[in-house]
Amino acid sequence: MTRVEQISAVLIGFLLITIPFMMGDYKELARLEIVIVGMLLWVLLLWNGFAIFNEYKILSIFTFLLLAAIGLYAIPLPVEFIESLPGREVYGSVEEYNELTLKTISLIPQDTLLTLVYASAMAAVFFTMLSFSYQTIEKLLFVLGCIVIFQASLGIIQYASGVDHFYIGMQEHGNTASGTYRNRDHYVALLEMAIPFIVAFMSIKTKNQKSEILIGRVLGLSIVLILVVVASILSGSRAGITLAILGLMLSVFIMSMQYGKLKSFGFIAVTFIVVIGVAANIGVVSIINRFSVDPLEDLRWQIFNASEVAIQSMWPLGSGPGTFPEVFRMYQPLEMPRFINHAHNDYYELIFDLGIAGVGIIAGVFLIYGFRWLSLLRGGGDNKVQIAAGISIALLMLHSYFDFNLYIPYNALVAIVVFSIFLKRDYKCS
Repeated sequence: MTRVEQISAVLIGFLLITIPFMMGDYKELARLEIVIVGMLLWVLLLWNGFAIFNEYKILSIFTFLLLAAIGLYAIPLPVEFIESLPGREVYGSVEEYNELTLKTISLIPQDTLLTLVYASAMAAVFFTMLSFSYQTIEKLLFVLGCIVIFQASLGIIQYASGVDHFYIGMQEHGNTASGTYRNRDHYVALLEMAIPFIVAFMSIKTKNQKSEILIGRVLGLSIVLILVVVASILSGSRAGITLAILGLMLSVFIMSMQYGKLKSFGFIAVTFIVVIGVAANIGVVSIINRFSVDPLEDLRWQIFNASEVAIQSMWPLGSGPGTFPEVFRMYQPLEMPRFINHAHNDYYELIFDLGIAGVGIIAGVFLIYGFRWLSLLRGGGDNKVQIAAGISIALLMLHSYFDFNLYIPYNALVAIVVFSIFLKRDYKCS
């Protein structure tokens, strides 16, 4: 490991350890920390030259175009052109907007510039992860695993005790498992991303490994798996519970394929009996209560409808990256009782902000994801860590339709780390 890689790994490890404790009232501080570390990572990346960008040319081009698209929204353009864009007519009576001598495609250019800086920092994390050796990545996964264990344990303690002190200063917590997160849906998204990795490391066989060490590892990870699944259930998030169980089923089934039929069946049966047995005893009432609620009564469906109206109004360019919280107010129905800061759907919000460019970004990510799966399967599909990463990303993609996980600093950071592992070429487990 080179000195540059050591420093880069420490910086990313620092983010993985510290950001979870800023998920309450300090999310802006978390973003600032990511930006500072991201800028340092860019310096270290460029210090090593352009080797990593040459190795991943398609990803580099896609990332550059993404950042360029965001930056384009903050470039001053002729006022006549800007005022002719769809959706701008609703600001005709806004005095501050009309007094601007220079106007941009973005309705709030300062927010777009902040989004550009933040996205650039995340891109630095992404390419730094791609440049790491396998040993370094596994050390960072261990760090992430420790955070997941802490979050799951804290969530169970919160649910069991109901004591305010365990919610780390959050005033409204609803007596559900939420760890250091303000929102239980975002909390369970972290746990569901971790489940495939836990199952993967349970199923990995290494050469010349003593049976007692293997058994000890499997037992230890089984306890962690139970902890994470139970915490997911106790969160009370309907989408989270569903995706956590789906992730468990997919992971156990796929990872067990390396065993013979009898051992495979045993691996699946034991895992499900233990996890479902414990979960049923602890969280069955919570599950029934949450799924007995009519999902159509959820406020997010009203937000979806209002977002669709806004998207159509401002199509094809949108309102500008990072502008949703302020611009959505112009389209928010009067019956919505409070300030809506996100669309509760990562796809809707991206298209709201970037219009047709947002559609292109979503399509690009899905294409890259799909082609990587094809490449893994052609290679034999025997890399358990990358398969786990692929399943984790699939779960997050599904969850992103019901919430705004990618706008939460820690979940976005973990998603970047996991996606980079999935896309890394010739990944080999140690």
